This record gives sequence, C-alpha cells and structure tokens, in this order.
Amino acid sequence: MLSMVGRARALILVVGLAAGAACTPITFQTQIAPTQAQRCVPEAGGEAVPCGPVEFEASQRRDAFYAEAESVYRRYWAELRRIEVLEYPKVTSELEAVVGGQFRDVVAQLITNSVSRSV
Repeated sequence: MLSMVGRARALILVVGLAAGAACTPITFQTQIAPTQAQRCVPEAGGEAVPCGPVEFEASQRRDAFYAEAESVYRRYWAELRRIEVLEYPKVTSELEAVVGGQFRDVVAQLITNSVSRSV
C-alpha cells in the first residue's frame, strides 16, 4: 500500500497533469482535400495545380487585382497615344484618372516638354 507521502505525491502528480492538460489549447487541423474544380495558377505562371479553398480564394483575388492593373495600364497607354497626336497635348481627365502622385507630375512635365519642343 502507498504511504501518506506516496499518496500525496501521486495526488500532486495527478493534479499537476490535469492542470497542465486543462491549460493546453486543443487545436484541430482540418485538411480539406482540393477538388478538381479548384485549380490555382501559381503567381509566377505555369500549369494550374489543385489547391484548397483558401488558396483558391487568394488566387481569385490576385487574378482580379492583376486584371484591374492591366486595365489601368491599357487605359494609360491608349490615352497617352491619343494625347500625343493632338496639336496641343495636355493632361486630360482620363489621364489623371489612371495616374497619380509623383507619376502624374512626371507625365505632366513630359507632356509640357513635348509641347515646348514642338513650338
């Protein structure tokens, strides 16, 4: 049989283990297998690969961002080409809509310089 000291040690051990287990957070890792419908193209390009729902959503957001950036880029170049053929080129509202900050100032300066050279 256990002596009083042995019982006290056993009780302290059991209470310590129970307290330690109660303080340890339990985390569940749910792994959702990628479906054939969820395929992601890597950011660097290449073949589409199966991906999970989180990666698929991130890929969709990234693709939408890239599409918007390409649209702004195409608007910028189309407007710049249109302005270049004008008799008196100037910064238009369309050009201001697609450029901003210091780049807007640089574009305005380039347009101003092109007008002064042509005169």
